[in-house]
Amino acid sequence: LGSSNPPIGNSDNIIKFLETRLLKIKSSGNSKKLYQLVSQLPQGIRWKFWKRWQIEYELINRQDKKACQSINEISKINTDNFWQMARIFCLAIDGKVDQSEFVLDLIKSRGFIDKIFENLFQIIIDNEKTFNSENDNKIQPLHVIMMDSLKIPIKANYVAHFGVEYTDSLLSLTYLTPNARSFLLDKKLNYSFVNVNQIIENYKSVADGNIDFKEALSSYSKKPNGLNRANIWLAVISMKDEIKKAETIISFVKLETKNGRFRDISDLYIPVLEKIDQSSLTKELNISINKLM
Repeated sequence: LGSSNPPIGNSDNIIKFLETRLLKIKSSGNSKKLYQLVSQLPQGIRWKFWKRWQIEYELINRQDKKACQSINEISKINTDNFWQMARIFCLAIDGKVDQSEFVLDLIKSRGFIDKIFENLFQIIIDNEKTFNSENDNKIQPLHVIMMDSLKIPIKANYVAHFGVEYTDSLLSLTYLTPNARSFLLDKKLNYSFVNVNQIIENYKSVADGNIDFKEALSSYSKKPNGLNRANIWLAVISMKDEIKKAETIISFVKLETKNGRFRDISDLYIPVLEKIDQSSLTKELNISINKLM
């Protein structure tokens, strides 16, 4: 169940070791590694949290057939609301609307209440047209999966309360709003390396077109998030005055370094500095640039 050797001893010690390892990988945000480990776990009460996450991971990453096969089997013996909702979703996307409605009516007769799920389900079967969310912090991964399948824009506040174990997968969703995508990428940068090309492509897609650096910097100072970082990047690369561009980059790198983001910011801006003709800069600027490199 992994590269680390479990301790030699009784089963309780081995299980505790495995649980600790799962939590460690979960907190690192390495969802692919976590999935590899969780997919090897047996079904059972002790592992129910992880097996639910496994299904969510598969559905978000468009492994619908695989996930729905497991859901179909587990939901026959597990009446937990998650498994029944997942079963209803799988039946609906498979075109088995009558069966999905029957299962929903059945769990509602047992006291099931989830207005967000019911709203989304009614949209799937064409009984309703509009998604209404009154409590964004009650949105669950399964709700977001349904939204993406329905082409409903997924806002940042819909996913802001999700753990880091979901971040990588969520970035693969098609219908994230630009703000949501920048929020998730910014979140990922806090715990993982992100290819600079991915950052640039994201910044291009989310920047709001404001190329006024002072205004962008003011917004960043109030809220140093992905959207405002994208606007600063766009403002910087749009500058024609090379001296001003170099001075601005150096100042912003210093700000981001204070936020613990030197590696990310240097990978993004050093290539811009390298394209500037050093002969056009002052001696002091060239010294500052060389220190960054």
